[in-house]
Amino acid sequence: MSIRLRYSTIINYGSLLYRIIISIGFVIIIARRLKVEEFGLWGIIFSLSSMLIAFSAFWNWWAPRFYARKYTEAVGTALALTLGFSILSSVIYVVLSYIEYLILGWGFELMLLGIPLLVLRMFENTLIMISNVTKP
Repeated sequence: MSIRLRYSTIINYGSLLYRIIISIGFVIIIARRLKVEEFGLWGIIFSLSSMLIAFSAFWNWWAPRFYARKYTEAVGTALALTLGFSILSSVIYVVLSYIEYLILGWGFELMLLGIPLLVLRMFENTLIMISNVTKP
């Protein structure tokens, strides 16, 4: 028995719907627990990290393609670029966090807690892109 394409499509759309529902539920739970100012800062942390992660798409686009063509060095190169850029983006994140602190007058320490989120999400994106061509 083989799996037909329509079943995998249904599973993919079902998982996307599940992720959306869980995301909305998570935001509602967080919104109830935080003050308005803290929730806004939480949004800034996610937006700033997402903005910096977008630059890793340059090598996350070509590395899986080279890996699929049996250039196994592409994985190491992508991970090295991700490591180097995560250091650079962490420095940029700290500078932007300090600018945010100068504007708002508070929240610098809380913004710094977003650095692990930034680095982990960056590596997650790289590993997901590589794993998509390893076992599609």
